[in-house]
Amino acid sequence: MAVFPCAYFPSISYLKLLYKFQPCTIDLKENFVKQSIRNRCEILSANGRLKLIVPIQHNKLIKVSSGEIKIDYTDRWQTNHCRAIHSAYAHAPYFEDYFPAVKECIMEVHDLLCHKNIAILALFGELLDLQFDHHLAHTYTKETKDDFRSYDFFLPEEGVKPYQQVFSYTKAFEENLSLLDLVFNEGPFARNWILTNQK
Repeated sequence: MAVFPCAYFPSISYLKLLYKFQPCTIDLKENFVKQSIRNRCEILSANGRLKLIVPIQHNKLIKVSSGEIKIDYTDRWQTNHCRAIHSAYAHAPYFEDYFPAVKECIMEVHDLLCHKNIAILALFGELLDLQFDHHLAHTYTKETKDDFRSYDFFLPEEGVKPYQQVFSYTKAFEENLSLLDLVFNEGPFARNWILTNQK
């Protein structure tokens, strides 16, 4: 069974692979990896790719599993993420259809990062009418043939058919962003895009 990390507003490649290899396992017992899809995503702003990062509580001297990472609410990161998404996609064709649900998911307070990420995955499944058949592993999963815990889900994909983005008239197509980009620009067609563009 394929193994994946938990992800914050995951990239298109993450969702495509998650769907392709289902049923799969999302490992909550792996050591948390910094600067990864576990607590960050990339959207497309007027100035190019923009990282949105969820701040976490951590002790640099202690390794903590992904399922134990707590979100740090000291700063107004939720409001900042919503503002950045609004600024980037307010003119996207399906923004008004999906932004209220996205904002509600961001603003909901979750103590643990994994709970936030699982809620986001459930939201995407609902918006796209897709079933993501996954099991949450609370014990460490040994390495398997299809192990994506070390995979860089921000890497560009080759040969991907482009879709219309907000800034396509003035900028080159940016691939493999957060699924937020695909959903706001393609709306319900994002479902077919994921199903027909498997690796």
